[in-house]
Amino acid sequence: MVPASLSFGRVLVHTASLALFVNQVRVYPDGVELAVHVRRPRDPDEFRDPRLDSPFGRHLPYPDARDSRGADQHLRLGVLYDDGRAAQADRSHLLRSNVPPPLISYGIGGGGDGRWEQGVWIWGLPSQGSITVVYSWLAEDIPESSFVLDGQELRAAAAGAVVLWPASPDA
Repeated sequence: MVPASLSFGRVLVHTASLALFVNQVRVYPDGVELAVHVRRPRDPDEFRDPRLDSPFGRHLPYPDARDSRGADQHLRLGVLYDDGRAAQADRSHLLRSNVPPPLISYGIGGGGDGRWEQGVWIWGLPSQGSITVVYSWLAEDIPESSFVLDGQELRAAAAGAVVLWPASPDA
């Protein structure tokens, strides 16, 4: 599948020590993929282990001793659909296969040295209404805030996604 891309860029937070922004909205018939970015000014005289700095934490389906900072230290993401359905990004959804949409999962991401990018997959396009993306980051004093992905625009874009190979009848 080749997704349709929407022109979207939003700076969510910009302070002297942190920038948080979203761009690269790609739309599929069954969901939306976002790129979430975090930037910090780099201090060339300070070495920090980049594995400990990830604002997204380690998105594994089990507790990980290598990520001992705790969930309150990480950026939190969630979605709210106009019909009241909601989901929060967490690790436990990886263990459940029968969860109806919406669902948020983390895709490819990484970074270090003051720059991080995380792919975020939102499964399930609403048949009506929009998607409100909610975020907060307690460790950075970022209160719960949100931005809206226009549902009509998402559904129109999804119609433009290109199927490369049709699904086999056995699938």
